[in-house]
Amino acid sequence: MIAIIPMSNIIIRDGMAKESKVWKIPMLLFFALSALFPFTLIWRSIEPIDFILGELMVILIGCYFLYEFLYSLKYEIVVTNDKLVLKTLFSEKTINLKDVTAYSYKRYKKTQFYQFLIFCQDDSIRVNTRFKNDLEEVLKEITT
Repeated sequence: MIAIIPMSNIIIRDGMAKESKVWKIPMLLFFALSALFPFTLIWRSIEPIDFILGELMVILIGCYFLYEFLYSLKYEIVVTNDKLVLKTLFSEKTINLKDVTAYSYKRYKKTQFYQFLIFCQDDSIRVNTRFKNDLEEVLKEITT
């Protein structure tokens, strides 16, 4: 079920659409390389099994970059006054902020994102956002 959120209630709206561009160039490069890979048969004689394994490896690496590109393109977090909605490539989770019992956060690798681990009464959710102060302020109000 898709959550419909009025624009006036949104406190934080964050996504990774800008970060998806990092994965776009390698993805296109590996798929172009997989399309051009058969032309290597012209220049040298390659065993068929080596050709198939090489082509398969290039396609699998391209698929990994495609997955990362699509996942970061579709990732979005929306925080309103009463709920948090996390939309990813495969799912959408909605958490009522009144159910939040605790949270913790840390810097996510060497990026501008912070990774929040939000604990609810029956579930936990991991959220990446660049708006650390705003989300922490909302969560402090709820947990105290």
